Amino acid sequence: MKYILKIAILLINFPLFGQLIEFQYFSDTSYTQIGIDKMYKYIEVNDGVLVSGYKIIADEKKPLILKLNKNGEVIWSTLENFESNISNVVQFYFSLFNDGYIYGCSYDSSEKTFWKINEETGIVQWIKTYSLDLISTINFRDYDSTKFLILYSTYDYIYLATLSKVDGSILSIKNLGGFSSKISLTTDNNKNIYTTIDDQFTKYNGNNTNQIIWQRKYIGPYSGISTEMEAIHFAYIDNYDDIYIFGQNFEENGLIKKIDISTGMEIWSVEACSQEVAVQKVIDKNNKLYVIYRQISFGASPQFFRTSKVDKSSGNLDWASIQDIEALGTPVGSHSGNQQAAISLDVDCFGDIYQAGFYGDSNNGTEAWGINKLNGINGLEVFDLTITQDSAEFDDLSIGLASCVFENSPVFLGNLEYIPGTVKPLYVTVEPESGEVVQRFFIGTRKYQEISKTLDIINKNEKVYVLKQEGNHVVAEKYDENGNLLWKKVFTESKKLIGGQINVTENNVYISLSRAVPDTIEPFYTENIDKICLFKLNKSDGNIIGTDSINFSPSPMIPFELESDEDTSYLFFKDEIFIYYTKWSDDGFSSVEILEAAGSNNGYDGKINIVKNDTNSLYVLGRNRIYKVVKESLEKETVFIYPGEREYYDFIQIDDSIYLSGNDIFGTQIITSIDFSEMTQNWEISYSGNGKLYKSVRDSENNLYVIGTVNNIMNIYKISSENGELIWGYFEDSLINPNTVPLDMELIEENNCLAVGSAKYNSDENSDVVMTFLNLQGDLLNEYTKTDELENKSQAYVIEKVDTFFWIGGAYNRVTFSKEGFIYQIHLDYSDDSTVNIVNPDHGEISLFPNPSEGIINVKYEKGEVLNYEIFDLIGRKRIEGRFINNRTMDISCLSAGVYILKIRFQNKTEVFKVVKK
Repeated sequence: MKYILKIAILLINFPLFGQLIEFQYFSDTSYTQIGIDKMYKYIEVNDGVLVSGYKIIADEKKPLILKLNKNGEVIWSTLENFESNISNVVQFYFSLFNDGYIYGCSYDSSEKTFWKINEETGIVQWIKTYSLDLISTINFRDYDSTKFLILYSTYDYIYLATLSKVDGSILSIKNLGGFSSKISLTTDNNKNIYTTIDDQFTKYNGNNTNQIIWQRKYIGPYSGISTEMEAIHFAYIDNYDDIYIFGQNFEENGLIKKIDISTGMEIWSVEACSQEVAVQKVIDKNNKLYVIYRQISFGASPQFFRTSKVDKSSGNLDWASIQDIEALGTPVGSHSGNQQAAISLDVDCFGDIYQAGFYGDSNNGTEAWGINKLNGINGLEVFDLTITQDSAEFDDLSIGLASCVFENSPVFLGNLEYIPGTVKPLYVTVEPESGEVVQRFFIGTRKYQEISKTLDIINKNEKVYVLKQEGNHVVAEKYDENGNLLWKKVFTESKKLIGGQINVTENNVYISLSRAVPDTIEPFYTENIDKICLFKLNKSDGNIIGTDSINFSPSPMIPFELESDEDTSYLFFKDEIFIYYTKWSDDGFSSVEILEAAGSNNGYDGKINIVKNDTNSLYVLGRNRIYKVVKESLEKETVFIYPGEREYYDFIQIDDSIYLSGNDIFGTQIITSIDFSEMTQNWEISYSGNGKLYKSVRDSENNLYVIGTVNNIMNIYKISSENGELIWGYFEDSLINPNTVPLDMELIEENNCLAVGSAKYNSDENSDVVMTFLNLQGDLLNEYTKTDELENKSQAYVIEKVDTFFWIGGAYNRVTFSKEGFIYQIHLDYSDDSTVNIVNPDHGEISLFPNPSEGIINVKYEKGEVLNYEIFDLIGRKRIEGRFINNRTMDISCLSAGVYILKIRFQNKTEVFKVVKK
């Protein structure tokens, strides 16, 4: 729930404040899309999902493995650095070992190709091809730093082989006799090797596989067997070397046994599922085994999503769940039937289960893609849904293949039949309580994208200068007051550049930036940089007049402030230990000097302003003193000592006094007033505890407006500059907008308005945009909140007064429109109580009818381009999103009656409408 809820309700009845114009969005467009045409297998990892499949290139099915992050962006694909000569891959099994490498095998007719791939970078280390005629999958098992194990069956024999991790060559091979499709392989912590073949479980000495430690069958005449196991599907050994085998009894019901590792004898046995099934997947969590089953025979009897939960210690069956996915649409074609099964599952922190699979087939899948959630306590279904392109008819080829839970948020992957006879892998997220689809897109359409952000906006002499981060490069731009672009300069290298600061003098523009050091391969960057660059541009046309750089051994350097005279700039930067400074002129950089130890203001996401540029000197706010730095020599001296240690973030000058905003070492908000001519303290006032003060501005009556936080809640003060007396204070609602940190502030006195740009932090790495507007009497006028949808930092980072409106810049990360920087314009002379606080201009090109509507709304737009749209309720929650391609209608019948906001994106712009559901 956001503050905008209260405001939206109020504004329906009262004139509205301001008009938000989405002046500009921009993003990283330097990457190419990495496609995948069919998905085979997956492995969930801490930071995402590994997926195998193929990409069709020149009519050949080329094998690949790619890595997705949690947001579904492609981090890497093996096709980026390696294309094999394999032309018709039909399957691709793989495992991730403890050495950080992926080992797998792709199937191409009779040839089987083994792969070794770096899990972090996607670089293929080697491939090795063997001619194998298999009747089983290949079972992989990590063994030690030099080798791994595989178990497989041909039509003649079953083989246990040892392969080299160095090049994939076969080091040893053991013929286990017979042949079977029911085989599995595992190892224990002592490197003993275990195989299951049909109904037989064998333990080998890992140092000598000719030595069998024990061999067991769990059918008569052995004693101590509670239920006979006619076939073993696979064996599982947990981190404590407890052994569990999964199989079926003679009635083909699902059977689980816990086995003594020393003797191979049964400890307990439980029938976990009935009706001719085999184990599909097992999750071990919180001393429970969560098991899904797949049918092994097909006929008139229907099959369902079958799931069991078993206690590992006692062997008790907590519950066995049988769920019938509610069908969406009508079965058609020869594949229609009553068979269904879960193919994958995962368990959240509460013990609830998310599953994906298929339903509606007459055989073993594929057909329609079904998803459901089970209550972890009793196994009852919470919700189910179907993922499809056509809700009227069953698909033939769709199937859910992967279920993953990240921070209790479910993610599903599968193959979707998007046109008859053709599938594409799809990424889907759903709301965990309701099952409502949050986002869905084809895998590979979103490659990893670097963050974009407006870094600074400067209004000088009726011209506006903007510094941007656009993915891996930095952009400087100049506009007139009406927003017309006058020039643009792009700074780019083969490595990522990080924007710093921008200064504007009478004739020049100075820009600082730094170069990031790649950890191994893009897009993985550490916080280290190896170079800080300075550029001098001609203010008239943006051409580079001069440039220089300071090179470092890679370290976490941050340029945080730049001060410029006409022909000289002074750069301040810091690492985790010290603050440094230097100057640059046409002769290049001077020596780098140390100012003092770095302070805790390193962690602030906003801009720090602690350097005052005077005629001959720079005055720098240190931790316990003010330094005077002589510009000519860069010599420093102390000119004022604080009453105690301080952390200042900003200062403002009024006549001969400067006012410093920050906090003391106890975390109490303070403002210090200093007579700058005498370097004596006028006053120092402490405000709230457990807080900070970050920014200040002044009005014509020399009152100060200061923003900060108290107990992680944003606050705004109006203070008398004469004595520090508090005139009024505004505090955000702690329930509506907790953990909101202000990043910038500006006022337009003639419009009686103060604007604050903030970030509402949901975690250290995730925040939402908050833009707050007050009158100068401390009354809230309006507040905009824009929710980050990609677990990144969306922020209103910088605000600048341009004529009678605000330019607000920052970052806004969304599912539909990716990671974008933005510039908004807030026009203060706008009031229209019919728009429910939303821009509603004369759209011209786009019209809606009927509106209000009970269900279907037609969108009239003469041009043939694709339109993206989103529908929000009045508290900012996204309710519907989609794309107009051929059929330009929206179905809002699922919405409750009320007012909603429709946003349509086209031609790199956005138009916003009020939509009423009757």
